[in-house]
Amino acid sequence: MSELVLSSGATPADLGSGSIFFIGNATVLIRYAGFTILADPTFIHMHEQVSIGYGMHSTRLTNPAMEIHDLPKLDLVLLSHLHGDHFDHVAERELDKTGGNAPGEGGAETGRSCADDNDVKVVACPFP
Repeated sequence: MSELVLSSGATPADLGSGSIFFIGNATVLIRYAGFTILADPTFIHMHEQVSIGYGMHSTRLTNPAMEIHDLPKLDLVLLSHLHGDHFDHVAERELDKTGGNAPGEGGAETGRSCADDNDVKVVACPFP
């Protein structure tokens, strides 16, 4: 597995403060040490459904706390796993993928899960 090394800026990062903004389901916007990280982006709306595999689906019960086009500039998108309730078709279609290894473009590495023998996608998407 390769290592992601982030270069340091001209000024030291503020490690004493940060924020976590809950958008909905597993989606959170994290701001810390000068970075903006979006985790598990799902932006479907109330009553819309996404596939979670094996013929099952998940139905959104509330609207997201912000729309995808209202997101700030992102440094990183983190996916815990690749199901529709953690990375939906709206995120796949609307997130800017010009920054690097976006899902579906062959940039993801395949690792092994500690819990079982299934392949797990470990995906880091740096955004400009």
